[in-house]
Amino acid sequence: MYRATVGTGKTLLGTLPFTAQMIYDGYLQKYKCEKNSKLTEVENFMRCENFLHGVVEIPEIAKSERIYRHEAGHLLIILLHFESLSVFPALVSFQKRADLKLNAYIKVVDLPETGKKTSTSDEEKFKSWILYSVAGKAAEAVFNGTEGTTVYSLLKRLQEKTNSRDLQIARMYASKLSDDETKQEEIIAASFYQAIKEIKANERKYEVILEAIKKNSFITASEIFKLFEEL
Repeated sequence: MYRATVGTGKTLLGTLPFTAQMIYDGYLQKYKCEKNSKLTEVENFMRCENFLHGVVEIPEIAKSERIYRHEAGHLLIILLHFESLSVFPALVSFQKRADLKLNAYIKVVDLPETGKKTSTSDEEKFKSWILYSVAGKAAEAVFNGTEGTTVYSLLKRLQEKTNSRDLQIARMYASKLSDDETKQEEIIAASFYQAIKEIKANERKYEVILEAIKKNSFITASEIFKLFEEL
């Protein structure tokens, strides 16, 4: 059974109703990649990502503190809300690839079928996705001490429609909650402040995640499970 303690408690992940192998298999199925039994999990993930997005441009590219903190914010929110998101992370990559113009990215897969009943409403799911989408910027704001001002630049980008991929996702799910663009922006702003609150309430867990991703530029399902079990 999944167990969570929000705040200063130690346990966040208990025994999950699915395994790292199920997440690994879900990734291979989602991206239509064949598993080579002679390769390790990491090698199979790498092989699939090379096929999907091209080879790594600069294997040992230096990443900024902002990028690490941004992705750690996303990961923490997935960890806290994976049931309502209905997904689990399969891969975290800080490798820049030829056909994917991102400095870092997270790939998720749908939660495996376990027979466990869930009671997540559509509204809760949409709100969780908005929360996840703005968590990276929220983590940056906490680090920079700009919690009170970052939201204005975020809203400006929404209004000018110069949106990042994260904000495009946030807008898409906000539009499922309201047809009014002003109301959508209010929902996204509220989620931004909620993300800040959750990052601060789970500071120790956030720092554990942050340190782990700084040490490894390519983290796959089994390693993600090990990381979460440390929290």
